[in-house]
Amino acid sequence: MARESVLALLLRRWRNPAAWAIAADIFVILIAVALPWSTTLVAIFAAASVIAMAPFLDLKSFLQSLKRPICALPIALFALAVVGTLWSNAPWATRLYAIGPTTKLLMLPLLFYHFERSTRGVQVFVAFLASCVLLLAMSWIVVFDPRLALKPEAAYGVPVKNYIDQSQEFALCAVALAFPIVTLLRTNRIMQALLLSAIALSFVANMAFVVVSRTALVTMPIMLAVFALLHLK
Repeated sequence: MARESVLALLLRRWRNPAAWAIAADIFVILIAVALPWSTTLVAIFAAASVIAMAPFLDLKSFLQSLKRPICALPIALFALAVVGTLWSNAPWATRLYAIGPTTKLLMLPLLFYHFERSTRGVQVFVAFLASCVLLLAMSWIVVFDPRLALKPEAAYGVPVKNYIDQSQEFALCAVALAFPIVTLLRTNRIMQALLLSAIALSFVANMAFVVVSRTALVTMPIMLAVFALLHLK
């Protein structure tokens, strides 16, 4: 009887769109956690999230959403990268490898569509922020003791992956925290705003005193300018 009830429960879950949506949310949260640390885990969780979204995806509505600029732009950038390979004399294996990173852009329209219907977008950001804070702590630890890095021959202050990815993640977190900080200040929640400000400044301090990429130096002012135009009018 118990076994039958478990099977019946699993079947109900299998046919329940809400259960699949929750599973997709969980996989995206896991992507956010893994993003600062592992490319392989990100790929695994991304594939799992697509599988979880697919069974009950409203294809007509999704295709309609691709007409919006925010969804069309990532696709256009990927297409531009593909077209760019036509001018290369390199073997096709090399060309396909080169455009590999741009395939990540194709996840964005699907994520935009999914989280327009999900209430867990904030949890994704919190998961990414918490993971980056942990990476920030590891970065400072590795500065003082490089032997604690999680990869051999790690660069100064870079415990995993590379300094470009680390700088971009820290810059993104520092800028993204500006919105909740401003929101908290407007509602007189000073202590919470100070806490988030301290976290944001910690990311900036790491980029200033440990390691920073030129890409982060370019993108961070642009993101701040966009934030100011949207939220500081």
